[in-house]
Amino acid sequence: MVSSLLVIVLGAILALGETTQRIAPRETERAHVIREAQVGLHAMTRQLRQAADMEVPPHEVATAATIDATLRDGVRYSFECDEPHPTQAGYNRCVRFPVDAAGVKQTNQGTVLIDRILNGPAGTGATNPIFQYQTNVAGIVTYVHVEIHVPAKGDRPEGHDYDVVLEDGVYMRNLDA
Repeated sequence: MVSSLLVIVLGAILALGETTQRIAPRETERAHVIREAQVGLHAMTRQLRQAADMEVPPHEVATAATIDATLRDGVRYSFECDEPHPTQAGYNRCVRFPVDAAGVKQTNQGTVLIDRILNGPAGTGATNPIFQYQTNVAGIVTYVHVEIHVPAKGDRPEGHDYDVVLEDGVYMRNLDA
């Protein structure tokens, strides 16, 4: 009797361990994807908060996939979240490019801030724009809302099949003249 109960209890414990071992890589990848996107989003919004000048592409609606910002120290960057992923079709990247004094984007010096973005650029029918901005009556950008959708599965083909949505907002106190 004791032997039979021992076999049943050990079988249940081993089944639980096997399930945990199967789920753990997916959960680890999801946590890794979320953390990478959080770090990139924070880096982007931190620099946008220090903007002294900003240019957004003209659209009929106040959305964009690219924002150019000149920081208070005079350094100018182009934040572009419509860069196609070089190895994974269907994904974009958020890349920060320095812009020189002549207004030329230095494409060879880009820094990837967020890898594997699911929401596409504005104007392509994407339902989830990356940048949404508000302007005052003078046409100056006063607030930028950033929304990033990343796949929870990361690089794993058998990972979670839902999106993780990260949002942040930047009040442009330096531009609200």
